[in-house]
Amino acid sequence: MFPTLKSVIYKIIYHNDPELLSNPFKKSQDRFIFQIMLVTAFTLLTSGVFLTGFAIYLGLQDELISYITILPNICGLFLLFSGYFLERFRSKKSAIIITVLIYKSLICAIVLLPWLIPEDSRPGVLLGTLMIAFTLQAVSNVAINTWFVSVVPENIRGRYFAIRQSFALLVMIGVPLITGRFMDLVHNKLFGFSVLYGAGLLITIAEVINYLRIEETTPEIIDKSPKLTEVIRQPFLNQQFRYFVTYVFLFYIVLWLAHSFTQVYLLRYLKLPYTFLTSLNIFSALLQLIFYRIWGKISDQYGHRRVLNLAIWFFVGETFFYAITNNATAFIWLPAAYLFSALGNSGFLISVFNERFAIIPKNRRSIYDGFFNMIIGIAFLIAPLMGGVIKNAIGASPLVQQNLKFGEFRLLYLVSCSGIIVLQLTDIYYKMKQKSALQRW
Repeated sequence: MFPTLKSVIYKIIYHNDPELLSNPFKKSQDRFIFQIMLVTAFTLLTSGVFLTGFAIYLGLQDELISYITILPNICGLFLLFSGYFLERFRSKKSAIIITVLIYKSLICAIVLLPWLIPEDSRPGVLLGTLMIAFTLQAVSNVAINTWFVSVVPENIRGRYFAIRQSFALLVMIGVPLITGRFMDLVHNKLFGFSVLYGAGLLITIAEVINYLRIEETTPEIIDKSPKLTEVIRQPFLNQQFRYFVTYVFLFYIVLWLAHSFTQVYLLRYLKLPYTFLTSLNIFSALLQLIFYRIWGKISDQYGHRRVLNLAIWFFVGETFFYAITNNATAFIWLPAAYLFSALGNSGFLISVFNERFAIIPKNRRSIYDGFFNMIIGIAFLIAPLMGGVIKNAIGASPLVQQNLKFGEFRLLYLVSCSGIIVLQLTDIYYKMKQKSALQRW
């Protein structure tokens, strides 16, 4: 007897895992898988390497481009009081849909700047438009996260998160394969960017339709409406959450000292083709298809915190390979960097999301998540500034100028690499000290 289409789909997607198949919100979980595929496609078309390329096309300076590439994270700064307002809405679906429509339309509209805005005003208008769009994106992401965890039981969250991210990676394999080649072949770059951002608008419509079909769960019962002071005080007084946030905050600082300049370094200075860079993204996505499943099982079995600690060590290798990359070695060391990036990012994304929501009280998810994103936004604001100061200081050295091509970038990666090692060793020391204190007690 031939297997039914439904049974085949369950085997491919959920590996016939009974815990993943037998829960009341499975249909919504299926829709959230489709949602991450649409979100990933939109991001690939309108952000990352193509947003960097569009900024270079408009003639923006390196420092401004370094901020634009991480602006979605920086805009988390404005989420401090988002939890205060989101906790007051019993239904978040309408707010999410409206917000998604507005911010993604704004992102797609930036492609009109060469036609509508004078050349000298374009950098400011681009930055302002993206700040508004990414702030709204950050607010909607907090609401979507709260909605997401409400339909995924905690005991299956690691495995489900891995499966969901695997489908996002399938999009990361297919979309760059087409778009990277398209942008390398098209002679009129503005026409090329217009096609990409126009496709992003169509994907937004599909995403909104998908949201309409996801079940809206009954919200958690809140004992009382939060006060404004609780937005800061509650997360800060939670010792476990405070240490977790501090650890992730410092990691983002030391990592993005250098990585905020990666896209502009690869495109403007090493002059690498879009096809090669998108091929590396595909290579990374293929690897992560394997690693996500492994990390998800480890995370559910041994704990999200252990996965987080282990995953961060792989960023040491990634950053080191960037440090030894130049024009002659890019085609050797960049694939190695992307290998370590795939190992690190897959484990980091699973663990930092699930560990965060394992610590956060259920009836204050929006408050804690808003606070977390605000702190991470501060990290992304500080890191490029610190990295720029260090890069300029290194670049001003005659010794570096005379002996090491692009030394200001490559030595900055070594600084970042060393910072991650120091952070990890400090965390190990702190845990050993805590364990020793408990044994004495």
